[in-house]
Amino acid sequence: MPFNSANATLTAAPVAPSTLTGREYLRVSQDSSGRQRSVSEQHDDNARATTDHGITLGEPYVDNDKSASMFATKERDDFRRLITKVRG
Repeated sequence: MPFNSANATLTAAPVAPSTLTGREYLRVSQDSSGRQRSVSEQHDDNARATTDHGITLGEPYVDNDKSASMFATKERDDFRRLITKVRG
């Protein structure tokens, strides 16, 4: 029997779902409470959003209580680590 669209059977090959790993950079300029509340809230928001989209969160990069202003005096070490990681 010759192959044609009338006798073709379409089957889906099993495909393993790909897993995306997201990186999060958590930062707040001033943490006068010392509780990292804003950083924790950022993480919670990221965790909800990534779960909704099938993304797994990797190790967080955190620069709590550090300004991102051009006049900042504290180094943002985790930001540098993140950029190095992303650039590969």
